[in-house]
Amino acid sequence: MSGLGGPAGPRRYVLALSAAVFAIHIGIESGTGLWAYVFLTTGRGLPPETAGLAVSGFWASMFIGRVILGPIAERVGAARVLSCAVGGIGGGAAMMALPGPAALALALALALAGMLVLGLAAAPIFPLLTLTTAGRVGHDHADKTIGFQVAASKIGAAVLPAGMGLLIQHLGATALGPAVLTLALVMATGYGLLVRLTASAETPIPPEPRPGRSTES
Repeated sequence: MSGLGGPAGPRRYVLALSAAVFAIHIGIESGTGLWAYVFLTTGRGLPPETAGLAVSGFWASMFIGRVILGPIAERVGAARVLSCAVGGIGGGAAMMALPGPAALALALALALAGMLVLGLAAAPIFPLLTLTTAGRVGHDHADKTIGFQVAASKIGAAVLPAGMGLLIQHLGATALGPAVLTLALVMATGYGLLVRLTASAETPIPPEPRPGRSTES
């Protein structure tokens, strides 16, 4: 994969999209882990002890995902795993966002399952996006781009969970689900644009025929 090592304009777009995807991904990951306990107890009526175990399960699913999905990416390709992971975050967030009263067992079960799915899907995104940076911007610009991506992830980890906290304060604990789902959809859109922009740069453009010369053999 040659990436966008040439024109500075397209490379800037790739850099901006990559930084945005990193920031949103880490924001989703950090915000869910930070506010999941409040979401499960206040928003879904789960007992505190069980909610604590569920939050531990969220982080455990991320650990398991990084252990098992890395070797899978080596076999089937990072692009396929990344696409599935981005979709998995959206699916998990959608399960968390489904409305329902706190006592509704189905809403609680879906919220718990959604958290585990989200944690598992989020696990490979940061390492695989970092690993494939050179393929998007070229080897000459990979180091600088990785630096921007890591910096963006730090900003996302600070700003987005704080924003989720404000939403929970004003709208209630159940606002976490829709907030995470919205961010997941934005991230999926950004990642899709990033893939398209990189792929279009790799598509060779056939030379135009010179005037006055026949193109037929």
